[in-house]
Amino acid sequence: MRDFAARYRTLYERFGYPLGKTHGMATSVLDAAASRLGVTIPDALRVYYTVAGNERRFNRSLHRFLHPSKWFVQGRHIVFLEENQGCCWWGVSVKSRGAADPMISQGVSGDESIEWHKEHDRSSTFISVMLHQQAVSGGYRFYGSVPAPDDIYEKLKKDWECVGQVNEFWAFSRQNQAVCLMAGSGLPFMPDMMLMAAGKTAKDVEAIGESLGV
Repeated sequence: MRDFAARYRTLYERFGYPLGKTHGMATSVLDAAASRLGVTIPDALRVYYTVAGNERRFNRSLHRFLHPSKWFVQGRHIVFLEENQGCCWWGVSVKSRGAADPMISQGVSGDESIEWHKEHDRSSTFISVMLHQQAVSGGYRFYGSVPAPDDIYEKLKKDWECVGQVNEFWAFSRQNQAVCLMAGSGLPFMPDMMLMAAGKTAKDVEAIGESLGV
């Protein structure tokens, strides 16, 4: 089995906020949710909650990682993440029973039901990228955004860890710093690519600017 715990712990260590015992959620809480919903919780999601389910800085800074008692099943998805305005949700597929790292989909509210659209093939990658979006959206105290320079990818390749891509959203990080790239909307007054950056301290954000030339 993939070592999901090590992946998530390494991510938080790079954020500068290592996970401790109090950040993890008891397995009994997850077992209760699985029993209530009549599902098997995939390892990638289950392990995340056992190491970081009680963490609040990055779990709730923008979108909300729901407590397992609030999870629900809709359209054969275990819904565990709610958009900050309650307009959409994210859920892990229960179609591939026994899969450790199954697909993630986004559910958008329709007139009478939730319409589901694929977000990423792997739950663990989605969670990791989403945590970076949380980091640059209030998880870190110091953050900001600017249009991305044309050579942004070449600069990021030098000393940044690429965590993954979800649709047109890319996540990168290095110690105490996070950067995300988001493709523009295509509108004439919007940049083709937006750079969102954040750091543990003001100096960390200044270092990002110096490193990337923004």
